[in-house]
Amino acid sequence: MKLAPIVEGHGEVEALPILIRSFFPSLQVQRPLRVQRNRFLNDPQERRRFLALAQNNLGQQGAILVLLDADEDCPAELAPSLLSQLRQDARLSCHLVLAKCEFETWFLAGADALGLGRAPVAVETIRGAKEEIKRRMGYYSETVDQPKLVARMATACDPHLLRERAPSFDKLWRELEKIANA
Repeated sequence: MKLAPIVEGHGEVEALPILIRSFFPSLQVQRPLRVQRNRFLNDPQERRRFLALAQNNLGQQGAILVLLDADEDCPAELAPSLLSQLRQDARLSCHLVLAKCEFETWFLAGADALGLGRAPVAVETIRGAKEEIKRRMGYYSETVDQPKLVARMATACDPHLLRERAPSFDKLWRELEKIANA
């Protein structure tokens, strides 16, 4: 199954395909399209433009995965209306995951296996995961370190533990399972 991701961050452009291919090797991941979160959320024309680009990359079959940071928004409140809009505008299967609060939160969920110290107890309540990663590593560059951490996460972390510690990672996993099994 072909998969066209749409992501928010510069680092996710490189990191998300590594994560998907590591855990779901049957999926053929296209290079992600990068969007500006607020424009994608608030501008229907911009949203339709990116969905059309993703669909053009897939041709007649495949799925689109939109991965955005929830930031201060509650994923359970934002996701239903956004997903409804995405499915209304897309002609192919469309899936949505909102990382709570940031993509980097998933690194904190696997911190002990990634050499980043102990994993926080309530990892998805931490706002400023990027800053916490930087504090623990002594440095952090989204575009340089995110792909490296994802590659390490794919080999060193137990996905069941990541899913348990970070419900938004579990949501990503479940959406990828649906796509892989379609």
